[in-house]
Amino acid sequence: MYDVPGTPDVKFAIVASVLWLVSFLAVSAHNSLLSIVLIPLGLLLIIAIVMACVSFFVKWRTRTWRAALPLAVCIMSIFLSLKLAQPFRYLVFAHYLLPSYEVVVHEVESGAIPLSLGSQELPQGKSEARLVFEVSAEKCDNGVVMIEFLTEDCGYAYYGAYIFSSSGKIEPGSRMDSRWPNKEEVSKGWFYVSF
Repeated sequence: MYDVPGTPDVKFAIVASVLWLVSFLAVSAHNSLLSIVLIPLGLLLIIAIVMACVSFFVKWRTRTWRAALPLAVCIMSIFLSLKLAQPFRYLVFAHYLLPSYEVVVHEVESGAIPLSLGSQELPQGKSEARLVFEVSAEKCDNGVVMIEFLTEDCGYAYYGAYIFSSSGKIEPGSRMDSRWPNKEEVSKGWFYVSF
């Protein structure tokens, strides 16, 4: 009998792949302790890949090229999750996070949130900014102000943040410069930093 796509192995591969893709993009946009959800979903995807491989070899004669559909769906899910993670993170930053972060920056620049030389936490900024664990600022000797929005937390350490710098660069020798080894400019004066 001829098997059509829509059999249980195809449906399972599609469900596992979509769950993986959606959760991977969500976690890449805002890492947190919830990233632990990727572990069972990754296992589910591995099971789907193994089932797709077995199905491919067992049902190749009856399904012909359609036997490769479950495996192709799983592989495409992995490929898309890796390719779309960074653009999705930037999209979330630009359209959802950035407006609330700019409110904090404006309050610091206007003096509504007072700032002295050195590093300090900004509890007022935490209530204004979206999806942050902590907001801190550093005012350098040359007057440059850098504001750090810690966004990624794995429960015991922070490992990702956005930094605004009034000079358009993270000042060499500053605490924020030494704290974050990986720096990537995401828009003028804004940087995504991580370990």
